[in-house]
Amino acid sequence: MYVILRTASQNKETGQEGVTLVEVMISLVILLVVFVGLIQTSILSVEHNMRNSVRDGAVNEANETMTQLKSRDYSDPCLTDTLLAVVQPLPLVCNNTPGWTSVTRTVGNYPQGYAVGKTVTRLDPATDLSKQVIVQVRYTYRDDPEVRYSISSTIRQKPK
Repeated sequence: MYVILRTASQNKETGQEGVTLVEVMISLVILLVVFVGLIQTSILSVEHNMRNSVRDGAVNEANETMTQLKSRDYSDPCLTDTLLAVVQPLPLVCNNTPGWTSVTRTVGNYPQGYAVGKTVTRLDPATDLSKQVIVQVRYTYRDDPEVRYSISSTIRQKPK
C-alpha cells in the first residue's frame, strides 16, 4: 500500500522514476471532463450554426422575392394593391388570392420549408405614384415557435 501512494517526487528521491497509478487515473479523469466539455461546446455551436443557416435561407428567399417584384413594371398585375385597411399576404403566383407560397430550400443537407407572401399597398391612392411592397417569410425550426421575417420597399412610378 505504501508504494501505491507514493508521489513522483518521492520516487525520485529513492531513485525510482515514473508516476503512480493514482496520478494516472486522476489525470485521465481530468482529461475526460475536459473532453466532455469540448464535445458539448461543439454540439452547441453546430446547433447555433444550423439555426443561423435556416434564418439566412429566409433572408435570401425574401431578398430574391423582393428583387423579382422590384424588377417588374409598376402596372404589372403582380403589383396590384390589396385592401388598404387589412394587409393580406398574397401568393407569388400573382393571381391575387390570399395565401402563401411554399418554398423548400436545402440547408445543411436537409430540406427546410418556408412560406412566402407579399403585400402591396398604394401609399397615395389619389395619385397612384408609389406603392409599398412587403415580403414576408415564415418558417419553423425544430420545436421553436413560428419565426417571421419581413422586408419592405417602396416602388415609384416612373415619370412619363
